[in-house]
Amino acid sequence: MSKKKQKIQKNIQDLKRGLNIQKTTLLNNNEVELKLKKKRKLNNIIEKAEYKSKKHCSFDKDFKNVDENGSLLDKDYKEDFQINHTSNINKLLLDNDSNILDNTDTNSLNGFESDDFNNKKSFPQDDIFLQNKMTQKKDTQNVQELSKVIYLGRIPHGFYELEMKNYFEQFGTVTRIKLSRNRRTGKSKHYAFIEFESSEVAKIAAKAMNNYLLFGHILKCSVISKEKLHKSMFIGANKRFKPIPWSRITMKRLEEAKTKEQWIRLQKRNNKRLKKKKELLKKLGIDYQYDKNK
Repeated sequence: MSKKKQKIQKNIQDLKRGLNIQKTTLLNNNEVELKLKKKRKLNNIIEKAEYKSKKHCSFDKDFKNVDENGSLLDKDYKEDFQINHTSNINKLLLDNDSNILDNTDTNSLNGFESDDFNNKKSFPQDDIFLQNKMTQKKDTQNVQELSKVIYLGRIPHGFYELEMKNYFEQFGTVTRIKLSRNRRTGKSKHYAFIEFESSEVAKIAAKAMNNYLLFGHILKCSVISKEKLHKSMFIGANKRFKPIPWSRITMKRLEEAKTKEQWIRLQKRNNKRLKKKKELLKKLGIDYQYDKNK
């Protein structure tokens, strides 16, 4: 029994040793991975720092202008350029402190401007853009000055052409009035167009009558631009609108005496209808006869 126990103890010890060896190997592998991660982080940090330093040092590299043969420029030229650059920066700082609002000074930027920029004082695209804007403003002003027509909306019932003319003549002479109406009934559509002799009178009337309360209706009045005017706007203006009496026309047409041709047509239609009815009744088993003479 003692030998068996000794063998078992040896086996246990061997197992423990193997486990310890595995643990040590795993620990070593983990340490190696951690070291590699740290190195990668450091390399990334160093690369970022170098990239930033390159950006900041781009100004210094401008001084190292290399010729095609690889030779550098003279040191005197570089020193003169640095001195001029620093003096111009100091001038700019002084100008900004003294005149914060005066941003139009160009004397302080003479050192930074190139020969091409001095030759091109104003860009042609900007000039064209400003000219287009000015022309657009002038065109709109001219259109508003020339317009003589007023739009009048939300007109109440009973305020028609004669009433409009008598009312708007207090502002000035009215040349034309067109109240839009329904062609079938002749009722108003509650909006109209009024023309004056001058555009100034039209503007005054529009300002005075806009949002004016009349018979429970708030009027809407505005001057129409010349672009929106149409030739057919004042067709039938200054005339009394007479709706077509469709009911009277139909009554007269029905009450008039009919000619022989019309009677013959009516008889033919009637005979066709009777034939169809007889055929239907025969199918149902009914014999029906109609005497025309009776």
